[in-house]
Amino acid sequence: MKPKKKTEVAGYISASIKKRNWSQRDLARESDLTDAEISLILSGRRGLGGARVIASLAHALAKKKNRTTVAIEAWTLIELAIKDLAKGVGRRAA
Repeated sequence: MKPKKKTEVAGYISASIKKRNWSQRDLARESDLTDAEISLILSGRRGLGGARVIASLAHALAKKKNRTTVAIEAWTLIELAIKDLAKGVGRRAA
């Protein structure tokens, strides 16, 4: 199988994990997503999917847990996903 190009979303999430000194498992725990879901998103084999995944990741990645910072994280993830789709990398939600 041909390796996937790294997506903007994966790069952003990876950098956020590194900044917090987290593992993928830590992000999974904080976001209430499974380790497999996080792995698939970071590998580019799965897009962000629907609102549940975006909201979960945004809440986990927000530095402060208030509506504004969670909304900014969500918007950032959505913008990056749109860029990925425009470049033809990553996957569309099934």
